[in-house]
Amino acid sequence: MAFNDFNLKQISGVTSKKNKASQSLLLKMGLVFEKYINLPNKNEKVMIFKLIQPEKKD
Repeated sequence: MAFNDFNLKQISGVTSKKNKASQSLLLKMGLVFEKYINLPNKNEKVMIFKLIQPEKKD
């Protein structure tokens, strides 16, 4: 998995509020919606999705 291969702690995804197909894909990949943000100099909200690295089991 990318977490181990690239030593990542989280993976984030960004998509427009209107892009339902991308939202669906991010959810299928296991990411969870986190928040809406407004980009500087843009009149559009974008959605931030996040997947946090699962804790390692001993």
